[in-house]
Amino acid sequence: MLRLLRSLPALALAAGLAVVLTGPAQAQPPASPLPQPHALVTWLSQRLRALREDVDIDLPDARGVTVGAIVDRCVMQVRQMQRSMRDGVPAPLPQLHKQATELAKELQRLEASLAGLGSDAYYLRKATVPIISLNQTLLKVTGPATLPPQVVALADQMLKELRALREDTDIDLSDARGKTVGELIDRCVMGTRHLEKSAREGASPAHVRKHALDLGKDLQRIQSALAGMGSDAYYLRKSAARIVALNQSLLKLLPAP
Repeated sequence: MLRLLRSLPALALAAGLAVVLTGPAQAQPPASPLPQPHALVTWLSQRLRALREDVDIDLPDARGVTVGAIVDRCVMQVRQMQRSMRDGVPAPLPQLHKQATELAKELQRLEASLAGLGSDAYYLRKATVPIISLNQTLLKVTGPATLPPQVVALADQMLKELRALREDTDIDLSDARGKTVGELIDRCVMGTRHLEKSAREGASPAHVRKHALDLGKDLQRIQSALAGMGSDAYYLRKSAARIVALNQSLLKLLPAP
């Protein structure tokens, strides 16, 4: 009965995390924010301490000594996290992420150690599951920001549209005006290539946003140059407007820090 009562918070927590991470199967509500690192570390500490007590009860032999040593190392890892957040001062997320990565390695060792202990370790294995889930969530919360996958797709589309615009400019403005506009488009093509390359190589959202902002300035210069060219540039202006809209959509995916 004592074990059941103790496991209720873990079960509730696991259920809560499942909703946070995946959402209910029958509906698709707006995504809920993930728990803050401080709360996750607190829950990790509570569950690991309870697990340590259960190890002494369920494995009062040499096996328990081995498993207990691993749990103790996990507890020490979490203590380091707590010390880094002492007095309510937020710890640098990269530091917490590194500590959570080290904790994940110890939890893997714990899982492997419990796997071969049969029914004696049944409840210990079950108690380990929500602890691993908590740490996985902590890794997600503290990990580096990633680019939405749509960024690369939008950059590809802009590059295609710009190349088509460059060809159309040579056709519709086959004079000095076309040369001026063509040079602006060439700059945009180069800027979009840099943006696309950065996005594919996993650059930070802030870095890719800077490329998109610089590109936006060059696109504005194209629109300004085309604005006074009358009907000769009618279709060029429409094409340029589509590219501007694509770049604005990309910027919306990369909000300012």
